[in-house]
Amino acid sequence: MKKILIVLLLASVVNNYLHCSPFTVHLLRSPSMIMDSTAQLIISEVSDPANTWQARFVELYNPGTDSIDFDQDTWYLSKQSNGGSTWGDILLTGVIHAGKAYVVAYSESSFITTFGFNPDLSSGSINGNGDDGYFLFWGGNHNTGTLVDAYGEIDVDGTGEPWEYLDSKATRKYDAIIPETVWDSLDWTVHVGAETWQMTPSSHREAVTWNGTINHEWENSANWTFPDSSAFIPDVSDIITIPAGLQHNPTISYAAFCHEITLESDSLANASILGNEYLHINADAIVQQYISGGTITKDDPNAIYHFASSPLSSTNAISVFPATSYVRYWDEVNQAWFNLSGPDSLETGKGYSVWLADGSAIVSYTGHLNDIDINPALTYTTGNTGNPDFDGYNLVGNPFPSGLDWDAGTWTKNNLDASIAIWDGEAGNYLYWNGIAGGITDGLIPPCQGFFVRANAAFPLLTMPMDARVHSDTLNYKDGRMPDGLIKFAVDGDEYHYWDAAYIGFNEAATINFDTQFDAFKLQGLEYAPRLFSKNSNGQELSLNFLSMEEVVQVPLGFRTGYNGTFTLHVEGMNGFGENIDIQLNDLKLGTHIDLRQISLYTFDYNQGDDPDRFILTVSDLTSLGEAIAESMVKVYSSHQQIIVNTPVNQGEIIMFNLLGQEVLRQIISDHQSIIPAESGEIFLLRVMCPPHISLHKIFVK
Repeated sequence: MKKILIVLLLASVVNNYLHCSPFTVHLLRSPSMIMDSTAQLIISEVSDPANTWQARFVELYNPGTDSIDFDQDTWYLSKQSNGGSTWGDILLTGVIHAGKAYVVAYSESSFITTFGFNPDLSSGSINGNGDDGYFLFWGGNHNTGTLVDAYGEIDVDGTGEPWEYLDSKATRKYDAIIPETVWDSLDWTVHVGAETWQMTPSSHREAVTWNGTINHEWENSANWTFPDSSAFIPDVSDIITIPAGLQHNPTISYAAFCHEITLESDSLANASILGNEYLHINADAIVQQYISGGTITKDDPNAIYHFASSPLSSTNAISVFPATSYVRYWDEVNQAWFNLSGPDSLETGKGYSVWLADGSAIVSYTGHLNDIDINPALTYTTGNTGNPDFDGYNLVGNPFPSGLDWDAGTWTKNNLDASIAIWDGEAGNYLYWNGIAGGITDGLIPPCQGFFVRANAAFPLLTMPMDARVHSDTLNYKDGRMPDGLIKFAVDGDEYHYWDAAYIGFNEAATINFDTQFDAFKLQGLEYAPRLFSKNSNGQELSLNFLSMEEVVQVPLGFRTGYNGTFTLHVEGMNGFGENIDIQLNDLKLGTHIDLRQISLYTFDYNQGDDPDRFILTVSDLTSLGEAIAESMVKVYSSHQQIIVNTPVNQGEIIMFNLLGQEVLRQIISDHQSIIPAESGEIFLLRVMCPPHISLHKIFVK
């Protein structure tokens, strides 16, 4: 009876230390053999490269605070083939330091050839082809050791299982640092197909920085900086930073992964990313935006504010802006600003006016990036008690973590003016762009930037397409191209740093009235900023004013501001007019005439109470200007295997030729933007015929 009792007691004790698998029994260790609870070790990456199977490896990671000396502490990495009876046990040697990775390769020579450095260990047992499980045992092998961590399931063939990694790889997520004896799909990202360039042996839970030294390609390892100088691209376990102001911002073309990503911002630029719909982010994206704000030395009418827009699918005001911020939205119906409270949502595609009580700061949007076309809600109201010229203005915003080209892609712009307006705190005024001219560089809208569009009829519709995204990260604007037949007037003062601009252009399709295709109303700037404007036949104040080409054209040019001072008028664009065209500016207050071909700077004094209708621009003999204007107003460029042709009129024809002179396409112009699919890397010649003019363009397809 005593022997039987002893056996039963021993069986009971052993049963308490059974391996989690019912098919494997592990013997009880003596107290000196109990594993140190601080010694943690996990499997962090399992690979079966689709292009080079000999480069297979398994990566281990030490998430603990102490190093593990495999010569003092017995650890085995074991592989079970196809869930069957065949096992391969690999005794680990050497040391794995805290927070570091350890690589066991199938072939040392193939690994070195592929990745350029030595693995920590090599063994022919690292030959898993997708359906084989890997397991970490402490104190012995798969027969005698204690199971600590598992990739796969013991005695289960991995074919068709969630953990199958055939011709691919699996990576443990950043937060999954606790060893698990039962494989959990929530801890892992199993790629759908992966080659050696997508592997990251010896690199796990790293802080990785984009350097962009080579090009825009996310998939080029030379564009990334790892702490240990590894030549990889980031993976799901990595935290990524994209700095602001680099020569190249990243573009993603294939499935990409990370734990978290931060797009930085400073006072000069925003980081930018294209193709974020391919990026699988395990945690959050953080998009920074530099907001200029606070008050200046004068009174409240000159408070500095900024237009902002969220790049996220969902967030609220208090999550982004300081509690002391003053965040408002524009209500088109009432022509008035209304305040947001902290819990109020920042609607996708909507713009907001932000004033920061404590001065300029960098704010952060944290959440899920927008990755679909966006259709902001627009309204159109007439008959308000406000200014009828301001009916229809809707404050929208760039909803993407990249620039947005107003002239590119497949925008839907129904019942909208062609022009947009962006607030520029440096100027103290709005900047404008109509697809031809203005102060917004080629119509490029920075990330997180709010801007005004103007509805001109009922049921306006705006679609912001993802194919209009571009790498435009600048916060500082400059003029876009200056087409022929355009005059820019800019003005600045001697006391404040503010400035303003007005544009007068000529086009056969324009009229003396307000043309929604060309013209833009002048919106109100700061009180102490100069206000420069032209007037149309209805006396409306315009920032962009296009007119037809007649024998003699006279245009009122007005000026006013909130203080007495001396101002300088700068004139550009004279080279875009033929030498026979006479261009004069008449200062009505002083009775002086300025030949703008001879004088490009004009200084004048302004006093409160002066008649704002200060100048008259006279342009004579414009009939010879048509050909040059037509060619300069046709914009041809390439993006995403498409050729985009913007034309000043919505009639005509496009004929495309290859470099052999063979006609490959003929397309009718039925809209102001024509899109032609084409193969990347090809060069074509385009003949764009906009009656009565023809222009020729050479284009390389991107």
